[in-house]
Amino acid sequence: MQLHHVALALGVMLLLAKIGEESFRRVGIPSFIAPIIVGLLVGPFGIGLIEVGDLPFIALFTILGIDFLLFIAGVEELAKITLMEKNIKRMLFSSLILLLSSTTMVFAVMHLLLSIGFFESIIVGVVMGIVSLGPLVRALTEAGLLSTDEGRCLIVITAFSEAEGIIFFNLVTRGPSLMLFVYTILAVIGFYFFGKYLFVHIIRIVERYISAREAPFAIIIALILLTGRLAEILGFNAAIVALGLGIFSSTYLLNRPDILDRLRAFTFGFFEPLFFIGLGLYVSYIGVMDFILGVIIAAVASIAKIVSLRYLTHIKSLNILSLSLAKGGVDAALLLIAYNAGLLSQSTYTFVLVSIILMALVFSLPVRRHILASAPIEARKLTVADIVGEKIYASPNTSLDEIISVLEKMNGVVIVDENMRPIGIVTSADLIYVDPAKIRSIKVSEVMRTNVPIVYEGEHLDENVIELVSSNQVVAVIDREGRLKGTLYPRHIIEWLITSGRLR
Repeated sequence: MQLHHVALALGVMLLLAKIGEESFRRVGIPSFIAPIIVGLLVGPFGIGLIEVGDLPFIALFTILGIDFLLFIAGVEELAKITLMEKNIKRMLFSSLILLLSSTTMVFAVMHLLLSIGFFESIIVGVVMGIVSLGPLVRALTEAGLLSTDEGRCLIVITAFSEAEGIIFFNLVTRGPSLMLFVYTILAVIGFYFFGKYLFVHIIRIVERYISAREAPFAIIIALILLTGRLAEILGFNAAIVALGLGIFSSTYLLNRPDILDRLRAFTFGFFEPLFFIGLGLYVSYIGVMDFILGVIIAAVASIAKIVSLRYLTHIKSLNILSLSLAKGGVDAALLLIAYNAGLLSQSTYTFVLVSIILMALVFSLPVRRHILASAPIEARKLTVADIVGEKIYASPNTSLDEIISVLEKMNGVVIVDENMRPIGIVTSADLIYVDPAKIRSIKVSEVMRTNVPIVYEGEHLDENVIELVSSNQVVAVIDREGRLKGTLYPRHIIEWLITSGRLR
């Protein structure tokens, strides 16, 4: 493959994947299915944009995609289990039973009834036994169930189950060996101490001594890549190490939303769609038997999970129990890891991928019904212009002491140029390290952040806009010429949710 062909293929795949994701999202279908279909269409057995000999070149992006997806999962998902202290032992026990029951059932059907190899059956059992926390959290949030007792219970059990599944997968795929076991323990201890005591410390040093705002972002990416490759050299799993680094750095990154936003954009805008496209590229052909086997495995895993949770928890609603069928996150990453390592045949990989897609489709149905039923048609027609606040802005030459009173009330100010186009923001957090004695002499331009969260005044109030405003201290609302029309703060979203009846 020539370099220009690589660039062409990546560009076409990313464009198709994003169009497909948005189309699927609008009709309530899990968006990750779209890039998988793109992979099927452009792959060796589709139109042939990517040929068999090209796969090693694309594999680099899918491998890096796995690393960064698991890193973000560690930051935003698995780290949350430490916040739950009530009934933690019971939750841990329930998560283990959930994983073991579904893993055992899938293994028994594959090995004993379908005569598939012992090793392949165990790996598939673990992959299908995992409940994918990322899609589950997003579904609960969209359906308004995240703050309910059932929602919180399901999240904690799922988080533990996902972590246990990753550990089990790593033990199974590496094979039994005393020396390997000792070596693994030493590697785990080494990476644990690095992640817990050095990773964030190194980033803080960079923040302190390097003035470039992009330096922490760059060093995080560099450390993920370096530790991942070191893990591979030592015979360990780079993706698991990335997951651990995400968990250890979660507190740091959650307190620095600007850096986390860049990492999320880097991951979900580039690596995530390429990762899911990669899942589809390795599928040779989905035949009738592949589909039948996929249905069987999906049904077995689904029944095992729903029945287990029904008796392990106080959750009785079938709609909520069916959310335990969430797939399309860490489980898909482990499937691709196993296939690239030569641990799964192409036929097994194909029908397991079919199972994941089927379970994701079934999982999405009750959530989609809930969302469509709970969101008034009038609310869906609203745009940003309907809730936009007054203009809170300043010029780059304004001194900091002139906007302190505003920051005390609003927490954020948009900085505009002479044409009223946003060029930066200043938040109350940016003033923490400013010397009070120099506050009158320091200009806004010296401390402002240049990555301005922006929405257009004509955009609909969908979940993407709500999430953007909720996760930033101030968002600039602009017209089609890029001029500032107003500012949005999280309180505007809260007020709208209350008045529209979506937050009670």
